[in-house]
Formats: sequence, structure tokens, C-alpha cells
Amino acid sequence: MQVENDSDSAPSLDEIGKCICVLEKLVQNTNLLTNLNDKERVALMKAAGLLSRPSRDEQTKRSNQDVFVCGPGLSSSSWSKSMLTKLINHLNKNMGAVVFDAGALRMLAKDFLSTHNIKSSIVLTPHPGEAADLLGITIKEVQLDRINAAKKIATQYKATVILKGAGSIVTDGSEVYICDEGGPELATGGTGDILAGLVGSLIAQGLSANNASLLAVATHGLAGKEFKDICGENGLAASELIPLIRKILNNK
Repeated sequence: MQVENDSDSAPSLDEIGKCICVLEKLVQNTNLLTNLNDKERVALMKAAGLLSRPSRDEQTKRSNQDVFVCGPGLSSSSWSKSMLTKLINHLNKNMGAVVFDAGALRMLAKDFLSTHNIKSSIVLTPHPGEAADLLGITIKEVQLDRINAAKKIATQYKATVILKGAGSIVTDGSEVYICDEGGPELATGGTGDILAGLVGSLIAQGLSANNASLLAVATHGLAGKEFKDICGENGLAASELIPLIRKILNNK
């Protein structure tokens, strides 16, 4: 690391429970994926996007939920927009750090839902396309000056920004860090979701937004490098990063 000064109706709690049961079965036996009954398939489909948990009023009122990761699995649907709006309204009134990724970033850029009144820390994790949307410029313009693009987003949204891509950038708008680890092996669907979740988990363990972002980006990059060293550059599935990240964080 060098210093340079991503149906509209919400799933019911019963459907969420069914989804969890199905996922537990799949973890135990992946062959079950082709043998799900209709109700189990509906449960999985209805529960898409549940990585951003607070989709119902009662869920956003739990005082013990003080770190949120929002965006993976979200689309441009009215339900997704409603969930993001509810979360921002909750964070305007209550303490709670938040990591915005994927679909949440697209909606923030499109609707410019204000994050300026959020009481705690904000982390944004855009790839170059999402960064371009947030700034209202082209991807080419972002890539021509990645450092300034990241700093502008950080200033505009009063957030810590992780601009993903070759040489991922972490900045709070003043200090800038560039990660040398990781490469094309990480350019596959779902790896950004893993990164967002890692940032959120580290904040939940007591790290500041900046330090959590730095540690997450470095660890994520090292996990990608380790996969490449073991298996080669091609064929990484995002879930394969998890045991590698665990190994790195435990110094094994």
C-alpha cells in the first residue's frame, strides 16, 4: 500500500426463513440446487438482495445493528430504491456506519439521495463505471485521473472511497493510498461484494472507516494474488476468496 498525500415487493420474514433453510441445504449438498421444489425456488428468488438486510421498518429499528452494507443484489426497482431511502432516513437519525456498493451507488448517482446528514462514517466502493456515474463524467475521464476522481467522490459524499480497479485507491479526500496487490484475477462478478462485506465486518470489529478500508483492500488484493499463485489468473469464483482472506487475517 503506497501513500500519495455495485418483483418490487419485499420478501416476508417467512420467505427469508425459507431462503436461509434452502441455503443451509445447499451448503451441505450442492447437488440439491437442481432438486429444489417450487416453494424453495420462490424463496430464493424473492430473497435476492438480502445482503442489504434492513428491507423492512422493524429491521432498521434494531439498535444493535450499527454497521450496514447496502448495494449487492440491488437493482433499479422501486423496492430497491425504497429500501435505500429507508436506510438513509434511519442513518440520518441514528448512529450507524454504512458501506454503499453496487446497486446502491447507481441509485445514489441517479437520484442523488443526500447522504450529508448521515451521522456516522460512510464508505463508497465504486468500480470505474460507478465512479463515472457518481461524478457525472465518462469512464475514460475517471481512468485518466483516478486519484482526483476518487478524491472528488470522497469530498462530494463526505465519505471514504475505495475506487476499485488496477491499483485500487483508498482516500478520504485528503490522504490517498494505492494498493499494489491483486490483479486481473479479481475482475470477476462478486469479488466487489466480498470486499464491501469485508469492509463492513472490520468496521463492526472497531476499526475506523479509513483503517477498515485500507486493511480490507490490502487483504482482498493479497487473497487474489494467493489464488493466482495457486491456481493461475483465470477462473476465480468470488467465494474462493473467503478462505484465503480468513487465512491472511489469521496470519496463517
